[in-house]
Amino acid sequence: MHGRILGAAIVLLALPASAQAAEVTSPANEGAGSLREAVDAAVGPGTITFQAGLGPIALTDPLTVDQALNLNGPATIAMTDDATLRVTSVGRSKLDQITITGGAVRVETGADLLVQRSSLAAIAFLDGSAGALGGLEDFGNTVVATGDDAVTVGDDADVIVSHNTIVSATDNAVLVKSHQAQVFLNTLQGGSTGAGLAMASCDDAQVMTQNVIGGDGDGVAIDAAGCQLGGTGEDDGNTITGASGAGVVVRGAGAQVLGNVITDNGGDGVRIEAAGTARLRQNTIADNGGLGIDSGPDGPSGPRATLTSAVREEGGLRLRGTAPAAGGFNLEAFASPACDPSGFGEGARNLGLVSFAVLAPGGAFDVLLPADTDVGTVATVTLTGADQATTEFSGCAAITDDPGPGGPGPGGPGPGPGTTYTPQSSITSPIRPRRARRVKAIKGAAVDAERVQVAVTRKGARCKALTKGGKLKRRACGRPRWLAATGTSTWKLKLKRRLPPGRYMIRSRAIAPDGSVERTPARVKVRLRT
Repeated sequence: MHGRILGAAIVLLALPASAQAAEVTSPANEGAGSLREAVDAAVGPGTITFQAGLGPIALTDPLTVDQALNLNGPATIAMTDDATLRVTSVGRSKLDQITITGGAVRVETGADLLVQRSSLAAIAFLDGSAGALGGLEDFGNTVVATGDDAVTVGDDADVIVSHNTIVSATDNAVLVKSHQAQVFLNTLQGGSTGAGLAMASCDDAQVMTQNVIGGDGDGVAIDAAGCQLGGTGEDDGNTITGASGAGVVVRGAGAQVLGNVITDNGGDGVRIEAAGTARLRQNTIADNGGLGIDSGPDGPSGPRATLTSAVREEGGLRLRGTAPAAGGFNLEAFASPACDPSGFGEGARNLGLVSFAVLAPGGAFDVLLPADTDVGTVATVTLTGADQATTEFSGCAAITDDPGPGGPGPGGPGPGPGTTYTPQSSITSPIRPRRARRVKAIKGAAVDAERVQVAVTRKGARCKALTKGGKLKRRACGRPRWLAATGTSTWKLKLKRRLPPGRYMIRSRAIAPDGSVERTPARVKVRLRT
């Protein structure tokens, strides 16, 4: 994933050749040879250097950089509480090997700043600004704030934050308000009233990966809708550990928490508050002070799977239990050395994912995962339904060996004469607004099905239905064109062409071995964005 990002970061290093040079020879706030005189007199693009051995430069009033200037240290700028370094230049300015104490750096709307190999007290990229903090491994910075947020990325700011150590003693280490910010490969430590990473605005363009996050408050605070933390690539996850509070707090709807290691935090591993929902996938969640996942009221609550047995047999681990509601589910299984003291486990090792569907609340599941496990450890599961909201962990089940011949088998003898089928299907993806280019298939689950059919209709003044050839052609809105999906208990209709943006009605219906058809097809309405 980071090939594109790191490539962009490398481009950041290629700045325009300087047209003007000046040297700072005085540590005074103003006057001959001062930094203020050099900045005020500069006509960018230009470079300002500092006399070797020059002591800390005193800044008692705000200093504005309104030209594209490179401030090349080493140098130390000691600001009073009333002083700030304001960057307003439209052309890119740069701080390299600059230590700033006391005051903050402010990158104003429309300005662009690159900061490398520097030490700052705080930096704010305001709404509509641009730039980079760090960029490559040897060009990272240290930002330590004694009050307020250490790094702020304002609304619509196009900013990369990479390879830095960022600490706030009281508030957020990094506060992200921009839907296009990229924050990766940093060490982030938040303060007691904040988080290591606070996500206040989100979009598909964001990248929040490969950070090490902790601090005296919560590790990550997801406060906006549609946020993604981590990813499903090999190294896309974050390590969230050592936070005094929860590892991750979700307050926004539709969060995606993917591929992260969430361990050794003082509170819950993941806390999902009343207004929040989250899909959790491929995470390691273990050894946290509270529950592994705590959704809704504090403590074990809400619907979850009941796991009744976890038995090793040829082919993997067979899991049996019941689901809390009717419909299709993705079951994710985990193994841990021991059960959480609450009795509702965590997940030290991810065993994999399998799908199933049940017809009624309390319906039984019986699934086999091709996973290698040890007797004496315990299994737990989570469920994610069509609403893309992951449940809390189930209770623990000790992993045991198959008792062999004469013992319980992996399943019943199958349907016999006179079997009554009740075919039922569900759609699991897409079910919420997404970018059209990211939808490559329609997916779902079914029970009592020999085959599944899917219909995709683009809504509008003139409806269009998806054809077998992958095109959308005119058809009455109420007349679905049924296409054959592959698979049954979990099924998929692969798209031969990407669907254009618009509003869609997606239907599915299951057909049983005796030919009976699902009485009421499953349906979802979804908007695909550009």
